[in-house]
Amino acid sequence: MSFLGAWWLALAGAAAVPLLLHLRRRPVSQRYVFPALRWLLRAQREHSRELRLRNLLLMVLRTAVVLVLAAAAARPIVRGLPGGHAPTALAVVLDNSLSTTRAAGGEPALDALRAAALRTLDAATSADRAWLLTADGTVTGGTLAQVRSAVRAVSAWPGAGDLPGAVEKAATLATTVRGLAPRVVVLTDGQATTWRRAVTGGDAAVTVFVPAAATAVASSAVVDAAPVPPRWSPRGKLRVRVTGGDSVPVTVTLGGRTLARARVAPGADAWIAASPSERGWVAGQVAAPPDALRGDDVRHFAVWIGDAPPVSAAGAGRFVQAALDALVADGRATPGEAAGTATVLVAPAEEVRRLPALLLAPRTPASVPQANATLARLGIPWRFETAVDGPAPVSGAAWMRGATASKRVRLVAAGAGDGGPSDTLARAGGEPWLVAGPRWVLAGSAFDTAATDVMLKAGFVPWLGDQLASRLAGDGGPLVGAVPGGDVGWPAPLDGLESADGNALPVAGRRFTAPTTPGVYFALRSGARAGALLVNPEAEESDVAGWSAREVSARISAASVRGVDDATALSRLAFGGGGGAALFGPLLALGVGLLVAEALLARHGRDA
Repeated sequence: MSFLGAWWLALAGAAAVPLLLHLRRRPVSQRYVFPALRWLLRAQREHSRELRLRNLLLMVLRTAVVLVLAAAAARPIVRGLPGGHAPTALAVVLDNSLSTTRAAGGEPALDALRAAALRTLDAATSADRAWLLTADGTVTGGTLAQVRSAVRAVSAWPGAGDLPGAVEKAATLATTVRGLAPRVVVLTDGQATTWRRAVTGGDAAVTVFVPAAATAVASSAVVDAAPVPPRWSPRGKLRVRVTGGDSVPVTVTLGGRTLARARVAPGADAWIAASPSERGWVAGQVAAPPDALRGDDVRHFAVWIGDAPPVSAAGAGRFVQAALDALVADGRATPGEAAGTATVLVAPAEEVRRLPALLLAPRTPASVPQANATLARLGIPWRFETAVDGPAPVSGAAWMRGATASKRVRLVAAGAGDGGPSDTLARAGGEPWLVAGPRWVLAGSAFDTAATDVMLKAGFVPWLGDQLASRLAGDGGPLVGAVPGGDVGWPAPLDGLESADGNALPVAGRRFTAPTTPGVYFALRSGARAGALLVNPEAEESDVAGWSAREVSARISAASVRGVDDATALSRLAFGGGGGAALFGPLLALGVGLLVAEALLARHGRDA
């Protein structure tokens, strides 16, 4: 036996009141002068036994009334009794993440989970309360009919959602209702990546249902499609990664036209070169043939495409000039000045007069004040400080491994500037050495062998080309990725988002919620495109490796946790299992009967 409201048992202490009153009761005797009392004394002796028995019975009835009513208020539950279950606060957590759309045996896993949820709710009674919570954060309460309707209307979410968070929220809801047994039912396909963290169910009893047929189905998926560099000028490459048991044929489209077709081996990066004629922000996608899990067959990407930038590198040194010659030969840069286009300058900081520019360390210590004046005038939030001699290891991108900086000028942050936010690209001796922002890159050393050997690394020319394309050639705005319905932080306020069909979606401020439909959304500011938002499902949703109900249960800590893979057993276990009844009604009826009996006995005593 257990109690839904055990705190009411404290009222049982009130049973001592009638007992104490009875024990404290003393017969009150008075002396009368009357010669004919002999017959009264005889009558008292004849009825004294009856009076003592009635008073004792009244005491027992009054004490029993208090005890029975206290027990009824505590709502005891007796396990094993047939005919129903105790009144329950039932929170149903239904997994509707992308992985539940995969077909197993001709039926999506979500259909099996939805049917099991309805079967569980069919076992609920009017004495129960119910809620429905889904992985996408939706919570539905109300009548049982409303909750059942909500279950039927659940559709798949195009991402992972937060199923562990939904379980914890469900436990909180179930335990807030006093007088009802708190229970949580979790219906999931058991995808292992969903249960990476431990889940707390509090004082609720949790039942986990994973269908026995929810086994991993081999499928292919496009899990990555990224332009490298993020801005093409105008040539670039697209990095594609797929998963699956065999090579996957993919189709790459850009701006609505087919750019390439290729077969991609799973687990390795594939590179697709492109030199499109489009300019500005362009949307694209990589598509694989449809399979059992349809939601990950397409991966969206966006790229900003511009003409090859003109670059002037007078005074930058022969290594920079050689790198630029290679980029010119590859079509990613043009030499010298160009009319109507901002030329990228590569020079010591004190010789730069405008942006865009790659600013190198001053030629001599005496040039540091002039270089700092240039940085201040251009709004770059960094300053040169003291010269440092001696080799210092360079740390940053993988291609920089093993490089050193022999001579450098220490860089220090100087607060916010008009040059916008900055990133530290590399460090020398643990201090910032290469920093960059919109339309500028700042180096703490000159690019010659007397100062650093970083130019001798094979990755220097590609890095310089990426900086020209992504930071210096033009600024079409940031490229930001998000999951469906996720939080987005944008560097600057926007006027809206432009969807694939050309419609404008309103957004408020710099933080907003991403659309729930995967795709490319162009950021709008003053009527022009100012960046791109990529909405794609989490790559982990394509990993269909699953856990059993027992394994998922092991990730949940609660008052009790049970795993089940049979929908028939679920509807019974969801409400405690094995039957059970609350004795509130019978105890209340017994208490009322005892009150009536006490009243009749007390009245009979007064009449007598």
